[in-house]
Amino acid sequence: MDGLFFPGAGRQDAVQQLTHLLRYGPALLLLYGDEGIGKHFVIDRLLAELDFDLFDVAMVQADVLMNSDSILSRLDGPWHCPTGFSQDNLQAQLIDCATLADDESRVLLLVVRHAQYLDDSSIELLSLMLASSAGLPVKILLVMDADDPDQLDQFGPLFDRVPDHFRLPLVPFTQAETRAYVEYRMRTGGMGSARFSDDQMQRIFNLSLGNARRINEVAGELLQAALDSPQGGANKPAIPWMHVGALGTVFLLLAILIFSRGEVEPGTSAEVGAEPGPRNIARSELSPGSEPSAEQESSAQQESSAQQEPSTGTQKDETGLTEKLPAPVAASAPAVKPSGTSVNESQSNGESKADQQAPTQAAEPARAATPVTSDKASKPVVGQKPVAAQKPKPVVTAPKVDSRTAWIRSLPGDHYALQLLGAREKATVDAFLADYPSVQKLTYYQTQRNGAAWYVVVQASFSDYEQAKAAVAKLPQKLQKQGPWIRKIEAIQKDLKN
Repeated sequence: MDGLFFPGAGRQDAVQQLTHLLRYGPALLLLYGDEGIGKHFVIDRLLAELDFDLFDVAMVQADVLMNSDSILSRLDGPWHCPTGFSQDNLQAQLIDCATLADDESRVLLLVVRHAQYLDDSSIELLSLMLASSAGLPVKILLVMDADDPDQLDQFGPLFDRVPDHFRLPLVPFTQAETRAYVEYRMRTGGMGSARFSDDQMQRIFNLSLGNARRINEVAGELLQAALDSPQGGANKPAIPWMHVGALGTVFLLLAILIFSRGEVEPGTSAEVGAEPGPRNIARSELSPGSEPSAEQESSAQQESSAQQEPSTGTQKDETGLTEKLPAPVAASAPAVKPSGTSVNESQSNGESKADQQAPTQAAEPARAATPVTSDKASKPVVGQKPVAAQKPKPVVTAPKVDSRTAWIRSLPGDHYALQLLGAREKATVDAFLADYPSVQKLTYYQTQRNGAAWYVVVQASFSDYEQAKAAVAKLPQKLQKQGPWIRKIEAIQKDLKN
């Protein structure tokens, strides 16, 4: 949807204007322009942005075979009427449905696409619907392919009976808007890197005359021609030669590393993966092919047995003598090997430090580990979140109600009011009130719409519907053309609760 709807060239402004008019404008609205100009994309975006809690929308796709009964059959479901519409009960049924919608602050909307195909009977039906629902929330939006609606003769009687209708034309793109439209479509279509030259853009505009559908056709033809061009690089490799060479070099280096790591020096294959220790060190001292002496075999056996025995607080030297070691202070003190170094030191260094000392040298007792003082009280525990001090819960007070809102809430629910304006900004309301100082009994209130503030100007109150309808005729001409909405006070009070 986002890729199909172009928000530039006034299209998004048209959507916002129609949204406001459908809520607060006249009962009949027209959106017209050349075929292919983008009217239906505007309508699609409009329907996507409408609040369906406020609008009950009936859709009609007109064609040359449509008649008035076809239109009536499409109103039953969307407008939530208890019984079906017919030519006989149209007025009574429409008033009942519109009155119920008015009580619930909803609008009954009929959208007719391709309205230029409507026949005389269908147009007469629309005229009767508008006359029967005067002052009630019933809106009809006609979308037609026409440069000028007055050129469609069958709509003459409708325009005469409803002179205060609103017309919104949709015009072709200018040359600058055409460029912006093409760039937008390329970007949303995943081809943002592609660019048309100035000559190509001039050709697109000259052939399309700013018509969106024709722009799509001409731009598509130019893109297809560029793809079919023999200069498109069909003979080029899928991967550049520089990248192929780099990949080959990487594979060659990997192969050299694999083969070089696989080679083993003579005489060391037996020790691959062996843990360094005195037994291995003793063997490494032997020259290839020589037999170990008896003294060396005895020393190696003693060292092997010392490694297999658990640490019991005694220590052996290389002569077989034992020396009683003092008990370790810390339980985590490392075990002692005959070579005078700890087991951890012997395993981490892998060096034969024992061979550099005298065989009869007594092993020094392991240095006692100094106990570490715990400071859990001063340091936070890792991974533990600090507990925030609980704050006193604030006292919830009822929101203040301004005097205008309080006054509206105090009115009888069966009275009526004229809704004249709805706006998002407070400044718009202030400007409206300043423009019409002569209009009496004007006030406004604030409510919520789509999660944002919404300001509504009303003229209130009137004891019955006839008094409210008579008040419409006393409004300035400009306000009368906007189609004031006659609403029950009860419905407005529901808006304030929401």
